[in-house]
Amino acid sequence: MTDLLWPFKLHQSIPSYSRGELGASLDADGSFHFWTPGVIRGRPEIGSYVHEFPPQRALDFRAMVEQAGVWDLPRLKALRPEQPHVFMMAGAWEGPKRSVMWAIDAVPTEVLPIMDAFHKMVDEAFSSPLKVLAGAARWTAPSFSARDLFQLELTLSNKGTQQISLQDPMGLDARGSLLTLLISQVPTREFPSPTPNRVTITPPMLSRPDQAQPHAKKPPGSRLTLAPGESVRFAVSTSAFLSPAEHRAVLLLDTGDNAQTPKDHVRGVLAMDMPSVHIVHP
Repeated sequence: MTDLLWPFKLHQSIPSYSRGELGASLDADGSFHFWTPGVIRGRPEIGSYVHEFPPQRALDFRAMVEQAGVWDLPRLKALRPEQPHVFMMAGAWEGPKRSVMWAIDAVPTEVLPIMDAFHKMVDEAFSSPLKVLAGAARWTAPSFSARDLFQLELTLSNKGTQQISLQDPMGLDARGSLLTLLISQVPTREFPSPTPNRVTITPPMLSRPDQAQPHAKKPPGSRLTLAPGESVRFAVSTSAFLSPAEHRAVLLLDTGDNAQTPKDHVRGVLAMDMPSVHIVHP
């Protein structure tokens, strides 16, 4: 199979997240590059990874693709706006190439073993972070009064081997926000599908306890730059109209995006599950 086209690229939509997709590129030498928008595998991290597989592993995977005859299978010719899909391509964009695309709920049976093998490679490649932003969020107490401010901490870390940056959540106007807390009552028999409360976290609600001036304002457009292994910590004080009960929450961080973002920018929305918290009567 010396006439194989390289690299092999695979992009897969994530149906629950229309703003990003899981993408990867595999080269003949076994170099596997993939990036994630941060909502897969239950990992609170976003960014890109580069893993080195043995060349034979790459060849075996490409052989599986060719033996399945993917290029000749019935395909999707046009996408509806935001339609979840799987896209495969062999070859360079500017050179000889072959490509095919399917709706994610109509992937041919012949392609399923390929997707399984692909996701095994993704799982292994998580051990080789390159430009990766990881996050963790926790409540500062196991319970809060329904009338009190809710206190939580957010830690952001550079998990990769290269410098990364993102827009500073404190570098916005007073009404701007890159952070959102989704909090809802834990389902019960009486309320099996509670509606989540959406809490927008603005700069006045944030502070940096790891700095000498925790509440110092940041200039508009400020960026956070993290060296490999470096972390920053934010404290959050916010409020919401919640009934006394046990609640669960997810903290979402949008890293920002515009035409002037630098090369070390990590793009995406970081989703951080938080421990359950009890809201009690005042």
